[in-house]
Amino acid sequence: MVEPPALAPADRVTRFDAPAKRALEAAQQALVDCRLTADNPGEWFDFEYFDLCEFGPQKVPSFRAAVNALDQLVREDPQLDQGSRATLTRALRDFASWLELSVRAAQTRGTLALYQDVARTWNDYQPKDKVELDPPHIVHQYTVQFPERFVDYVIGKAGYRSHLAFGLPLPWRRGVHGPRLP
Repeated sequence: MVEPPALAPADRVTRFDAPAKRALEAAQQALVDCRLTADNPGEWFDFEYFDLCEFGPQKVPSFRAAVNALDQLVREDPQLDQGSRATLTRALRDFASWLELSVRAAQTRGTLALYQDVARTWNDYQPKDKVELDPPHIVHQYTVQFPERFVDYVIGKAGYRSHLAFGLPLPWRRGVHGPRLP
C-alpha cells in the first residue's frame, strides 16, 4: 500500500482553518438566541443582569456537528493537534459540551462569558481574522435597550458604556451561580 504524500505545514494549517472557522461561526449562530435579563433588584435597586439563552432546536446540534468535523480532521492528521490549534480545538469542544449540558439542565447562565473564552482563543490563533468577544446584539441590548441609569450594571459608578467605548469587552463576573456582568 502506498502512503499518500505528507502535507506541507502550510497546507496542513490551511486544511485546519476552514472547519475551525465553520465551528466558530456555528457557535456564534447559537448565541443569537441569547439575551440579557435581570434578577430582582438588590439593595438600592441595583439590577444585576445575566445572560439567558433559549437555543433553537438545531443550533446546538449544528455546532456539535461542526466541532465533530474538526475533531475528525484532527484524528486523521494528529500533527494538527499542536500549539494554538490544539488550544482552539479544545476550547470549541468544551464550549460544545457546555451548550449541550446547559440545554439539558435548562440553565444557560454563563454561556456568553464562556463564549468570550472561545473568541479570545480564536483571536490568539488568527490575529488577522479577529472576532468580537461579545455578540453585537448583546452589546446593542445593553447600550440601546437598557440606556437608563437605573438599569445599569453597576449603579453610581462609571458604568461599562465607557468600557465599550474603548473597544473593551463586557466584563463578565464569574460566580457560583454562573457568570454575570457586575
